Amino acid sequence: MSHLRLASTSASSAEVDLRAVSDDDLRTAWTAHIHRAAAPPGQTTKPRSIETGLNFAAEAIRRTLGLELYPQQRAAARALIHGRLVELETGEGKTVVASAAAIALAPTRHATHVITSNQYLAQRDATLLSPAYRLLGLSVAVLPSGPDLAAKRPAYSADILYATLPELGFDLLRDEYHRRSQPPVALGTATLNRLTGQTDSLSSAGQNPLPPPDLAIVDEADHVLLDEAISPLVLAGEPGLAFDAPVALAAHRLAVSLTIPRDFTFDPATSSVALTAAGRDRVSQARPHGERFLRPWPDYVTQALYAACCLRRDEHYLVEGEDVVLLDRGTGRRLSGHRWQDGLHLAVLIREQRPPRGDGRALASISRPALLSRYRQVLGLTGTASSAANEFRSLYGLQVEVIPPHVACRRQVEPQRVFATTAAKEIALVDDIAPRHQRGQPVLVGARTIDSAERIAQAIANRGLACELLTGRDEAREAEIIARAGLCGAITVATNVAGRGTDIRLDSRALAAGGLHVLVAERQQSARIDRQFIGRAARQGQPGSAQFYVSAEDWLLTQFAPRLAAWIAHRAEPAGELAPSRASALTASIQQIQNRAETLSARARHELFAADRARRELTKTLPTGFRHLPDRRPPYSLHASSGV
Repeated sequence: MSHLRLASTSASSAEVDLRAVSDDDLRTAWTAHIHRAAAPPGQTTKPRSIETGLNFAAEAIRRTLGLELYPQQRAAARALIHGRLVELETGEGKTVVASAAAIALAPTRHATHVITSNQYLAQRDATLLSPAYRLLGLSVAVLPSGPDLAAKRPAYSADILYATLPELGFDLLRDEYHRRSQPPVALGTATLNRLTGQTDSLSSAGQNPLPPPDLAIVDEADHVLLDEAISPLVLAGEPGLAFDAPVALAAHRLAVSLTIPRDFTFDPATSSVALTAAGRDRVSQARPHGERFLRPWPDYVTQALYAACCLRRDEHYLVEGEDVVLLDRGTGRRLSGHRWQDGLHLAVLIREQRPPRGDGRALASISRPALLSRYRQVLGLTGTASSAANEFRSLYGLQVEVIPPHVACRRQVEPQRVFATTAAKEIALVDDIAPRHQRGQPVLVGARTIDSAERIAQAIANRGLACELLTGRDEAREAEIIARAGLCGAITVATNVAGRGTDIRLDSRALAAGGLHVLVAERQQSARIDRQFIGRAARQGQPGSAQFYVSAEDWLLTQFAPRLAAWIAHRAEPAGELAPSRASALTASIQQIQNRAETLSARARHELFAADRARRELTKTLPTGFRHLPDRRPPYSLHASSGV
């Protein structure tokens, strides 16, 4: 191996040497590098070892994927390794950057978890990068979904594990629950077993503890660390029919008779409802008698009001068979096996006239910040971090570093169009799509809800145009639909399922026709989500375009700026659209509305983080075991639960 000048002070010369060797010699050199680079716990890895590790990563990726790491990707991986939260433009290869950092850090970490925003991306990214890992002798696995810990334990022994944060959290809670449920072992049993050659009972039952976490590399970090941070993970037993269903039904019947503002208030900005003094009197007088209560009677009514005012079918949940399936607020994906807690799931079931099943007994819970705090180091990258840089710094101590794109973005964002009604907006959408389809330009339409996506897709079909529909209902066909979305003349209507991590590959005719055109049919509460969606177009220097459509009936305007919505409706021209000059002038106003909504969300996160930190500090002073302290949970958070 003397011809491998890995100790050279020139990183480029080391890279040239690596290119010249066989796969076996590359693996041998990597093993030698691991022994040299391994730093004792608490000590910082030397910069030269990091550069050498990046050279190995680059060569493994080049040989297996045929991709050359360009300087910006190396800079992003380097920033990750040094503890920065990296912003890398959509389409610039965050998946490969995360892999390069994981390989470079492998000599100093016993395990690395690459955390993605959903199971589809975990499977996709692990499959894509596994040849590069295995070329260097590193094992890689995807954490399966479901409650079977015994089947999952082999995945936890991998060097690189791709997983979602909820699945990791539920496994931790299941592991602790199962171990604490075991009968106590007599003192000295473990020593006696070793002396007599017997297998430890916990190990033989597959109940040895999960390995402690070491390093987390979080992809789509703004979604995982911010958008989902306020939703605690609650492990619960399998729910049965709720014994308090008659009480919840009475609460539902009372709630539909209550009015705003006499009986209760509703704040759409914080998604909260509260009874007024008059409302509390009505609720008190209507209390059922002779029924069994699980919680105070006013709580049943408040949950029924929240279900009616704040949760919408095909936006927050799907109705499937006898149950409701939660949808991820940021991505629109199904959260199978997750349930709201504190009677909210029961309230929604009753509203949807489904069998009234209870929450299931809460067995353990953990907040997402507490789960992440168990890692020795947390790194992250996303395409939309800079707008939340202050929050990343204050909540996680992470500094944002923005990496410029490898090739200047050619995306053309056309002036937004503003309409008085949803109907006028959707007619204009289809009118815009038709000529683009005729000239072969692929179009991706982004809808905020499943209901809106289905309505737009039907309007397109009524025009005689074929289109694909991608929503939270279509997980089995997702890869197939995305693979066709970049073909010449393709029309795809999607919810936020297509907004993160989706790489739409264009054929040559689609590129010649102007590249992918993204039509955002409705602004989101967070401008970061809008940026992610239009980031599907004009990736890696390709041509592409985007345009936002707004109507006075959109949820963002009706909930956060009703006066502006009324102004738009009053000043629209006879065809239902604002004049282009007025529509363009509203761009700044809509951005201010989104900023205000984001500020309210950030304030809620700060309050919950402070409460969570205080709770964890108090927990340290209590006896070991499960500590059932009251959680400070917002009424609008989705409390995930999963059967043991």
